[in-house]
Amino acid sequence: MIRKHLRLAVVVLLAASCRSVPEVSVLAITGATVIDVRDGSRIANATIVMSDGRITAVGPAAQTAVPSGARLIDFQGKYVIPGLWDVHTHIQNERELNVFFPLLIANGILGIRDCNGLLPSEFRKFGEQQRFRPRVVASGPAVDGAAPTGVDDAAIVDELADKGVDFIKIFSLVPRARFLAIAKRAHERGLQIAGHIPTAVPAAEASDASLRTMEHFDEILLNVSSRETALRAARLAAMSRLSAKFSDLVWEQAFPTIEPFLSTWSDEKASALFAKFVKNGTWQTPTLELYRVWTIAPFEDPAFWDNHDLVLMPADWRDSWHADHSEFLIGRPSTERIALRHRVQQWYQAQLDVARRMHQAGVKFLAGTDVSNWNFMVPGTSLHDELARFVEVGLSPLEALQTATISPAMYLGANDAGVIATGKRADFVVLDADPTADIRNTRRIAAVSLGGDMMDRRELDSMLEGARKRAAERPVKK
Repeated sequence: MIRKHLRLAVVVLLAASCRSVPEVSVLAITGATVIDVRDGSRIANATIVMSDGRITAVGPAAQTAVPSGARLIDFQGKYVIPGLWDVHTHIQNERELNVFFPLLIANGILGIRDCNGLLPSEFRKFGEQQRFRPRVVASGPAVDGAAPTGVDDAAIVDELADKGVDFIKIFSLVPRARFLAIAKRAHERGLQIAGHIPTAVPAAEASDASLRTMEHFDEILLNVSSRETALRAARLAAMSRLSAKFSDLVWEQAFPTIEPFLSTWSDEKASALFAKFVKNGTWQTPTLELYRVWTIAPFEDPAFWDNHDLVLMPADWRDSWHADHSEFLIGRPSTERIALRHRVQQWYQAQLDVARRMHQAGVKFLAGTDVSNWNFMVPGTSLHDELARFVEVGLSPLEALQTATISPAMYLGANDAGVIATGKRADFVVLDADPTADIRNTRRIAAVSLGGDMMDRRELDSMLEGARKRAAERPVKK
């Protein structure tokens, strides 16, 4: 989702030091086990030497020299993995950035791809106020629907390209001709496209047109149906009728009545489509945790509302998530809410099944959560939940780790990320237990290194405590 000549180095937001004591220019951590997420191999009792934000040496302690005068940190018994990425976030203003960044960093998410939010230049501007900030790749505003009257599709791409976006984000209601025109112009401008599979565009055609990542599985059941043509026409007609009311459109777009999609599943079509994804290198960002949370959060289920992490989110955001305040449910009678919940539950189970089948077919996944101020999730912790969902559908813990480390680096062309090796950025997470034995161990964070700036558990807890205090403050109405 980036220019051919990667501008990620420009977008990288390095952590600025605010400490009152002089910094040691060389830092070495010792004793931990370093996990190579490419193949699961490991270096026991490893030494990692860092200077100027980069890893200058890594290897077994007996074979890795530590420069004289280096500051040493002993992590005996710990495990080290590369910094994690959430490749589907939505940060749309300065306040949201101020909420998201500390929570991401404290949870080991050191890079994000933002899909439909601030421009890269705005991330740099607002991020200057934050001491610690993740790497950011951003699309700016997404493209959806038909082009405004008199506006050429190429002009939309040119406007975004001139504003410095890293990729073009596509939504579901883009007509087929417009999608193809945008894909062509984006290629000419050195930009990739990503986003939803537009309902009007067959998934195989979207893959051939280089829709580099497909977000969610909204249209997969349609595209593998034996009645694809008729169901596509009916789906487009339904969304056209509902386009005037946002909440109705969301329910129809993301959670339509699941029949007749399920009963017309074609194994032959599914196999052919998934093989095309593998051949074309079309990544999938299924956002499974998003669907799970939607089965409980909007419907006042204690399984969601008893989550202690919710105190990290601003009180006014949490208020808007309750059913009687939610734009998705307000004014709907209890009987309708029950029916809507059943639809969401059916789609969640279907998404899990699609993910299992894709994994078995060799389709590659990226970890993204769609976290925003409206999607019922907490930045940072939602990524760990997504990794657990990947394991649930058949990925090994190592494969799940890859979706948030080496795979984002490969997809983005970020050659200085994704693994812990000499010359790479010193972005990594120190864990109390082995995540390849149990993916839940990614939550057991002992320390985080962001560009070589180490944050221990005490400092991470302080960041979280600050987030709790800010979350309790309600914005002053003007």
